[in-house]
Amino acid sequence: ESFATNSLEQLCINLANERLQSHFTRITFEAGKADALAEGVTVQASDYSSVDPTPTLDLLLAKSTGVLAMIVEECHIPKGSDASLLEKLKDTHLKKSKRFDVPKDPKQRGLFIVHHYAGPVSYAVEGLLVKNRDPLPEDAVVVLAGSST
Repeated sequence: ESFATNSLEQLCINLANERLQSHFTRITFEAGKADALAEGVTVQASDYSSVDPTPTLDLLLAKSTGVLAMIVEECHIPKGSDASLLEKLKDTHLKKSKRFDVPKDPKQRGLFIVHHYAGPVSYAVEGLLVKNRDPLPEDAVVVLAGSST
């Protein structure tokens, strides 16, 4: 899915869709191959890299260099900012991953693009770290602090 403005929530939704697509693709190709073999049809190794979402999942989920890991890391840096996150994402992924890009239009400087299975989606970095920090509401803190168990 892609909207006029996409942020952390949409990134998480698209990640879930990407994982579902990965599962579906793997199952579909394995089942098709098994059916063909059961019918005695010789099956050549097929290249389904054009529909394989693994590179996008790696881009998003890699332990220290994945987009999500970098968002979490930037939240822990005292002077971490949306702008510094974008620069780190570009330094890490631009020209190294076919699934990561930035808009060519200089008016869209605060965006990065992830090439998902369903197509490219632009994500705004503005406010992304605040959303990821998501502090507990003050009343929940008070209730938890007053709890004896």
